[in-house]
Amino acid sequence: MSEQSILIELETLLTEFYTGSSNNERKLEIGKVLENFSQQLGIWKYCIHFIEKTNNEYVIMYCLNVLERLVNHAWPSMTHSEKLEIRIFLLEHLLSRYKVLPAFLRNKMAKVLVDVARVDWPHAYPEFLDNIVQLLNNKDSIALGLVMLLTASEELATPREELVTTIRRQQLRSLMLQHSSHFLSLLITLLSSTAEKQQKTVAATPPTSPNVSPCGSLISSGLHSHFITSSPQAAQATLVYSALDIETEETCCLALRTLAHLFSWIPVSSSITGATLDTIFHFVSLGHMSVHDSTDTTGELGSLAMSCVNELVLQNCVPQEFGDFLLKLFEKSLLLLRQLTNAKLPLLDDRYLEKCTEFFRAFVSSHLRRVESNPHFSVVEFLTLLLKYTLKQPHLDGYYLCLDTWIVFLDHLIAVSTDSSASSEKYKEILVSLMEAVLRKVQMHHNMEELQEIDSEAIDDDNETEWSSFLRQNLEAVGKVAELYPSEAFLLLLPRLEHYSSIYANLAQFVFDDGRGGKLLKVSNSETCQHLYMVLCDLCTMVQAIGRLSDHFTGNYFTSRLDDAQTLVAKLCVVARYSTDHCLYHLSGGPDVLIKCCADVHIYVLGTLRAYCHWLSEYYSATLLDSHYSNSQLLHFIVAIAEACEPVLTLGANEMTMVASSMLMLSLVSMVRHHALLSLAPFQQLLHKVVHNELQDLPMKVYLLILRMLSYLLILPWPSKPDARQHWEQRNAEHSKIIAAICKNYFQVTQQGSFTTNSELQTRAIPVVSQTVLVLEELVSSVMHERAKSKAIMYKSLSGTIDSTISLFTIYLDKLDMLNLLMKFFLTLFSAFQSQIGSALIERTTQSFMALLTKERLEEAVLTERSIGAQVAENFLKILILLVKDFANIFKSFLPNIVSFALRQMYPILAPRDVPDIKAVFFELLYEILLNNWRFFFPANILSHMDELDEPIENQNEFTAIMMAFGQSFLQPDLTIFKNNVEYLESLNSKHKLYSKPQFKSAMLYQFLHLLLQVLIQRSHGLLQEEICCCVYNMAAVDFNVFHRRFMTDFLQRCEGITEEQRVEIATNYKPDQDLPTFVSNIRQFSNDLRYYMICNNSAKMGTVKLS
Repeated sequence: MSEQSILIELETLLTEFYTGSSNNERKLEIGKVLENFSQQLGIWKYCIHFIEKTNNEYVIMYCLNVLERLVNHAWPSMTHSEKLEIRIFLLEHLLSRYKVLPAFLRNKMAKVLVDVARVDWPHAYPEFLDNIVQLLNNKDSIALGLVMLLTASEELATPREELVTTIRRQQLRSLMLQHSSHFLSLLITLLSSTAEKQQKTVAATPPTSPNVSPCGSLISSGLHSHFITSSPQAAQATLVYSALDIETEETCCLALRTLAHLFSWIPVSSSITGATLDTIFHFVSLGHMSVHDSTDTTGELGSLAMSCVNELVLQNCVPQEFGDFLLKLFEKSLLLLRQLTNAKLPLLDDRYLEKCTEFFRAFVSSHLRRVESNPHFSVVEFLTLLLKYTLKQPHLDGYYLCLDTWIVFLDHLIAVSTDSSASSEKYKEILVSLMEAVLRKVQMHHNMEELQEIDSEAIDDDNETEWSSFLRQNLEAVGKVAELYPSEAFLLLLPRLEHYSSIYANLAQFVFDDGRGGKLLKVSNSETCQHLYMVLCDLCTMVQAIGRLSDHFTGNYFTSRLDDAQTLVAKLCVVARYSTDHCLYHLSGGPDVLIKCCADVHIYVLGTLRAYCHWLSEYYSATLLDSHYSNSQLLHFIVAIAEACEPVLTLGANEMTMVASSMLMLSLVSMVRHHALLSLAPFQQLLHKVVHNELQDLPMKVYLLILRMLSYLLILPWPSKPDARQHWEQRNAEHSKIIAAICKNYFQVTQQGSFTTNSELQTRAIPVVSQTVLVLEELVSSVMHERAKSKAIMYKSLSGTIDSTISLFTIYLDKLDMLNLLMKFFLTLFSAFQSQIGSALIERTTQSFMALLTKERLEEAVLTERSIGAQVAENFLKILILLVKDFANIFKSFLPNIVSFALRQMYPILAPRDVPDIKAVFFELLYEILLNNWRFFFPANILSHMDELDEPIENQNEFTAIMMAFGQSFLQPDLTIFKNNVEYLESLNSKHKLYSKPQFKSAMLYQFLHLLLQVLIQRSHGLLQEEICCCVYNMAAVDFNVFHRRFMTDFLQRCEGITEEQRVEIATNYKPDQDLPTFVSNIRQFSNDLRYYMICNNSAKMGTVKLS
């Protein structure tokens, strides 16, 4: 087939592929044909011919991609003449056609030429940089020269690891740094000459009809002070910018992109001068002349110039001698901020504004401390302008970036304020202004137009609405300022809270009985409705702001801020009681938006009171230690909260309000633990209703919270009373009544005589059994971390249900959802009651589980990842983990059964299946077996410590099987399991010197090292390079000499796919260092170079394939 025929067929295939005329199956077929064709020997000749003879863009790009792959991976195998022919053709073709080629083809061709230079420059391609300089010095080819220089910066100064060896990458960086001053000079000269042509100094009154475009004729406010001299004559002048033609704009954009990339790797040095900054900031200033217009490019120029500035600022490590340079940079940033605050930000390019905000954040986070004490830089003025800039942001994303900048600054002040209050006092006025401005921004009364545009319904991936996210980020800034200036925050928030709550207190005039025991909201006047809506929204906001400040009244601040805290809590209690007394959380009839707002007020007030339970707990502790603190005041708060919550849990309010009420009561009981709580009427009423099963119809979440709260009320110790006065006997009896009430229906159905044999009865019992077990598991989980006495009461109350629950395993063995529920219950039971539960019960239960979970049942259960059956297996493995970890001393005789179950039943099922969740738990079990039962494999022996070579081992087959399982896991793609297992091995080595054990060292060490190095070479787990290298280091540390001289030599000799010359080069470059950082660096270099040569050599193996 002739070259022309192949070209025609190639054009047909590629056009069909890219024009969308073929289906996916056909595209896959074409893709395979094209891939095979690109692999044949001498394909580069076809590519050169096709590029020269066709105008089809698809064919040209395909050929360039093929040439790019050849250069990147097969270049070393090609002859000098072949390389030269390819290079000369690409350069000549590019020079002759770059003006007519589409930009993407021009750039791709330049990229392939730079790829050639990455391999051949300077030894085989010495004229590479000279060619670029010639292009830059020629007016007609400047754009091409810039494309080449930008690509060279990307591909030579910062090449990808897989494209070059480590030595070559270092050499390229060094060569590029040698020429960096020349690059900068070329770019700055080009940009400065454009700037000089664009600007001209004229009289203060500009011509009435300048012959420029609308964007180009704009005059920047205050810009003249930056560009003109301080002479009296200059003071009477201003600068006018002429418009740039399209070609010049494109050139400037390319130059700025190139400059920004150069700044990303060139260190701050004398090459970057004040003149450089002047030129860059000329183009920065164009950004605030831009408008939202698809034809306007000044915004792009401004954003690209800001990218250059940002690259400079992001270089945090700046030599001391460049302090003056930094100061000048930040003085220009101050000028920029002045200009931005005088501009109409909504009209500016969004990219430009984003770059400016990124710059201010980088400045504040990394460099503000460098100029903070410099008398020539006014930080206060900078912050004042930054506040103005923040509040003028046209979009929320930009506003959030600004808020984040403020939070970075506030975190810095909070960190240093412990040593000195001078800094925080210096910025007090501006930061209090920030807090006041933010509070105004989040209130409907001051910012209704913007706030109504914020969505309060759609939930994002973080389980937030746009409104809740907006409020959270604003209140975070308020909270940070309040941490520095609590009194000022209190004075700002309290009047607003009192104002809105006073209006809220008159809401009852709009509430009427509906005649059916409910409440109606009647608001007929639209203005009144609008006013109430704003008040309720702002009250919710102020309440949440006060909740954000709750931690500012505890700890070291408790005494000094006691009065303020009492005032706030008292006001919140009043609002909560008012809401409950007038049923404002359960209204109907009125406008839906007001009904929702009333419910929200109640929910947020209860939530904020919950945040202040920490303060109430500290208040209680203070009353016990010092009679100066009023216990009666504390009781007043507690009673008010309880009376505000309990009616909500019995009148059928909406679920969110009930959840807020029950959580507040739970926090009150668990944190404050006042002995008077048990005797209060609201708690007694709830206790009575639970014992008589009057609350079972509540939503399950609410019901569980109430049960947990009452359980805590009865089992948690009172801090003020000695053990003899804790009334344990009475409380124990009451707690038993709660458990008995919960289990009443459960026992009625499960203790019927025919229950064990009547399948119909068993099926009907499932809802009762599942709800009871779920409730009991929640209660057991709630005491997981409590004291022994509390656990003992809970266990005693539950003891009557345990045996009957064990018997359910046999009954519901074929119902996986029930089996999983029961398994979770016993897992929680064993975890919580390690001291209380008997070893006989645990062993009996576990043996029952093992007998029931046969290999066949397990195999069926784990067929599907995340299925109920898989969860059953996972939970049983967690039970075994608990036994080998926390009951290791008790169940030594049972350990062989667990090891056998894991290795002979579970592992053969899990090994060939893709079930990462279960595998993760399984390997945790193996790890805990080794970590906590080391003597099961390596019994204590005094002589073994004297001579490690003769150290005995027991259960060697099991130990070897466990190690092999870990080794096999490193062949799997799952990153989490790989990471966990590396950490497990490292932990075992740290605690038990695993790598030094003769059995591991002689039989397994080399296998693990070989496996881990192969993973590094293949880059199948690139995110774990650091962990893998550290693991290799610790294994090598067993005997560095053997590792460097024997293992690495053998490993390299056995590596396939590299030539002997490459093998020698890699061995020569590898250094046998023993310190961790250098060792890791050497291993990375070794694996990277080996991978690079393997890819190159593999790509060089080509055959002959035809298009068909």
